[in-house]
Amino acid sequence: MFNNIQIEMPKRTLPRPFPYSTKQVAKMMPNSKVTGDINLRKFLREENILEGNYPLQEYIDCGYFIMESRLLPNRTWIEVIRVSTSGYIFIKELVIEKLGIEEINVKTKSNRK
Repeated sequence: MFNNIQIEMPKRTLPRPFPYSTKQVAKMMPNSKVTGDINLRKFLREENILEGNYPLQEYIDCGYFIMESRLLPNRTWIEVIRVSTSGYIFIKELVIEKLGIEEINVKTKSNRK
């Protein structure tokens, strides 16, 4: 009797708990010394947050980072670091504490020559 009834549930997209890549975090930093992905990773290694390309377990346990496996089109697996919102805030505060805030000169159409 009820076999032909199909209930369609509304689709909800939940926010990702680890929404940022290190590249995205680097672009949002308040100091130009760490605005590139490579420079940010170097800074995090110097502060003993990363070891090689992996976050230390204590920072994963704090909920700042997660390692995510991804399958590339050529069928190889890679691991990427994902950063939570609290991880972004942690990194930003650390950058401000260690390097200070620097106004980053962004080129706009009005100041190009």
